[in-house]
Amino acid sequence: MSENERIKGNDYYRAGEMEESIISYTKSIMLNPVNAKVYANRAQARIRMNELDLALQDCNEAIKLNPAYTKALARRGMILQK
Repeated sequence: MSENERIKGNDYYRAGEMEESIISYTKSIMLNPVNAKVYANRAQARIRMNELDLALQDCNEAIKLNPAYTKALARRGMILQK
């Protein structure tokens, strides 16, 4: 179920529907709160919506779960440079 929500979130993201993607990623996180990829994906959607504080929180959570996750590290760096 968590994976289905993550995939839906990815589909919404590709379609440019950021709010819907965030909702799906959030549902995925609620079902499986230890998947760093979903936090990083939600962070990217939040960056696109200019919700930088929330995106930073998601990046930090992804990094806490997987300290070597380069996408989360790169996204956090991008946020901190803004």
